[in-house]
Amino acid sequence: MLWMKAWLETRWRLLYVLGLPLAGLALRLTGGVHSAEDARKLVAWLSFFAIFSPIYLAGAGIRTQTGLQATKGIHGSMYYTLPLPVSRFRLLSIRTACGFLETAAVDALVLSSAWLCIPAVRMLGTVDLLQLILAAIVCTACFFFLSVLLATFLTESWQVFGGLFIVGLLWQVLDHVSLPASANVFQCLGPVRLRC
Repeated sequence: MLWMKAWLETRWRLLYVLGLPLAGLALRLTGGVHSAEDARKLVAWLSFFAIFSPIYLAGAGIRTQTGLQATKGIHGSMYYTLPLPVSRFRLLSIRTACGFLETAAVDALVLSSAWLCIPAVRMLGTVDLLQLILAAIVCTACFFFLSVLLATFLTESWQVFGGLFIVGLLWQVLDHVSLPASANVFQCLGPVRLRC
């Protein structure tokens, strides 16, 4: 029952973070990817969404979501959640697990779509599709759990902005520190930069 409730509260966010990169891929397919530089820009753009989606989905997995209206107060489903004989830790773990599975699904669908539809993206790296998806899931897990931590004490909008701010600071620090590529979570899609 808690899994279904978590799914019902996060499905619109999942559609949002899945629809944006897939729509961008579809637009890029119509324009074409003609060079390795175009493929690098596409992978950099996809890496932004690989960072944004776990931050955005983590907050959805933690708290009861408000509806589409901009009202303050208690959401109607909170009255349903409060009297349940469930510990807070179990509720947090189920919502976190649901959000993480959704993040992994977004990573797998977006990366496999880019890999299968655009041959220039396949030529950028030497790893196969399964290795790329697993590396992206492991690396985005860091961003997801950072955002889960922020969602426990920040409001919904501050959690997203705070998560993006902390990830941006971490990106700058790791950009100036010489770490091996295997220890840098921003290198899961290859050595690309968002500044292209």
